[in-house]
Amino acid sequence: MRVCINLGVARHVIPQSLQVYLSKPPAIAQVLRSSDTEEFFNLAYPAYVLADRSAVIMDGPKYDGKDPLATIEANYLVSYFIAAFGAIEKDKLPEFAKLDVQAAIAKFYDRSLVQSFSQNFNSPGKYGLIALSAILGAFVSVGISVSLKGYSENELHQGIEVTNSISPADAHLKDAEIKLDYLFKSLHQKEIQELNALAKKSKDNIGLETPVQVELIP
Repeated sequence: MRVCINLGVARHVIPQSLQVYLSKPPAIAQVLRSSDTEEFFNLAYPAYVLADRSAVIMDGPKYDGKDPLATIEANYLVSYFIAAFGAIEKDKLPEFAKLDVQAAIAKFYDRSLVQSFSQNFNSPGKYGLIALSAILGAFVSVGISVSLKGYSENELHQGIEVTNSISPADAHLKDAEIKLDYLFKSLHQKEIQELNALAKKSKDNIGLETPVQVELIP
């Protein structure tokens, strides 16, 4: 299957006040941080890639601040895909793929891959990952996006091709695609169902979403 990643921002998503602000001349200008422009930075930079690191912001807008455990499934998902990336880098994926989520995290989570991981659940809630790898941010966000879709073992084992609608020649995304394809082809029904269940609870509890849109194209 082909997973099409769309990184553009639809106009209807942009608040009216921000549209008015950005429509004022000049067309290109320095945008200072303020209460009026904070949403600009959230929309413009939900993910980025540098030579030696990457970052991604994931939203949890439904969190109501009343249940400390409501975010735990999303934390497991982020940790699992970081651990999977580490296992692949160490040529340990066959061993990793046999483990359930918590056991895989316990054995393979590599703190050295993470510069910081933050949670800010004011309104709306957000997770922020800054990774010490140019492709880990994309690997984690696309992996979670696929799990949120709840694809079956058969669908995932057809293979994953990741394309970026904004930057089709993105080499970092191609590297992430190779690793994600390797990961999902190695997982069996039990592990895939566990990831899908965690993703569903994350969506139900906090509205977890990543800055990418996943579309299944046979």
